[in-house]
Amino acid sequence: MNSELNLNKLIRGFIIHSVHEPARTAHVNELLQQWPGIERIEAIYPAQQKIPFLQKIQDAALQRTGKILTHGEIGVLLTNRLIWKKILMTPVPDDFPFLILESDSLMLQPQLLQTHFYALAGTCDLFYFGGWLGHIQLFRSSRKKWAKQFWVGEPYINTLCSGYGYAVNKKAAALMLQRTKQVGYAFDEVRRYMKQDELHLGAIVSEWITQKPGESAIGNRPVFFISDKIWRMVLDIRNYFICWFK
Repeated sequence: MNSELNLNKLIRGFIIHSVHEPARTAHVNELLQQWPGIERIEAIYPAQQKIPFLQKIQDAALQRTGKILTHGEIGVLLTNRLIWKKILMTPVPDDFPFLILESDSLMLQPQLLQTHFYALAGTCDLFYFGGWLGHIQLFRSSRKKWAKQFWVGEPYINTLCSGYGYAVNKKAAALMLQRTKQVGYAFDEVRRYMKQDELHLGAIVSEWITQKPGESAIGNRPVFFISDKIWRMVLDIRNYFICWFK
């Protein structure tokens, strides 16, 4: 990576926030002050603004996937697509990483993130500093210790979820733009849009960025016959064995 574009380790990126989220404004402003390379992006809110062909988008997604996307899920996908387009227009090398945050992103390890961001994200096309509320799992063969108490490596793509703390370069942005031209699944269902080996994937566990407790702005997904906690526990066990043998 061109060291001149490193900007003395200034982390560049975007944080998604909306005027319709006044309760999060103070938190977002604090993050913007702490991370001067981060740019605020106004979130697309289908429930609050006119989105052309919104009903057709929902109907097409239902037909393709059998799932109904909420207005919030469509807004998140469209907003991330806007960010990916901005990244592709930015005059930086193709491997330059941008950090993407959401209005409820919470920095758990700000000092480590500032120190190690480029060493980690700069070696991958898509890197997760947090996701799926800490349930991301790494392939055992790829894991290595980082900063004494953390593990970094290639994540199992089925465990990649959420958009509150990921880094993306131009290669990944271009691929995700291409794959999401037709709205189908929610943005955070990465496994639906690409295969394990299409991009150089990376993640760190336990997570350095998480999600602040509180009500989701995306909307509630359908409730299943068992609780999220039990379902995640079942998935964690399955994914653990999958990652152990890879």
